[in-house]
Amino acid sequence: MMAQKKFLMFEIGNGKYALPLDSIQQVVDVPDIMPVPETPRCILGVTNVRGEIIPVMDLSTRLEMGRTEITEQAKLAIAFVDENKIAFLLENLPDVISENSDNISTDLSNVEIHINTDFVRGIIPEKFLVILDIKKLVEME
Repeated sequence: MMAQKKFLMFEIGNGKYALPLDSIQQVVDVPDIMPVPETPRCILGVTNVRGEIIPVMDLSTRLEMGRTEITEQAKLAIAFVDENKIAFLLENLPDVISENSDNISTDLSNVEIHINTDFVRGIIPEKFLVILDIKKLVEME
C-alpha cells in the first residue's frame, strides 16, 4: 500500500510549491501585520491570530522571487516549526493535494529549480511541484 502524503500547494511567480500539510495548523485571511525593526527582509513583522503573536514570513522574498502583494486574495498559512509557529504569506488560497510518496523524488539533478535548493525537501516531477522544507525556510543565519 502506498503512503499518501498531503500538501498545501500554492504558486509563487510561475512556480508551484508545497508545504507538508501535517505541519500546517490553519490558513487564515491576512490580519494587520506590525512591522518589527531589525528583522530579516523576508520577515514582514508579527500578527495577532486569536491572541497569539506570530511572525509573518513572505515566502516570495525568502525564495528571492520578489515580494508578495497583500491583496484581498492573500492568505496566511500558519505552520508549526518545533514548538514555534510562523505564518507564511501566500498570494491566494492554497489547494490541498494528496500524493503517493512514491511520486516524490529527492533527486534534484535533472530538474531546473530557480530557488535555493537548501529549501527543497523534494519534488513531484509530473506536477512540476517543489516541496519546501519548513525548518530550512525559518532558519536564519
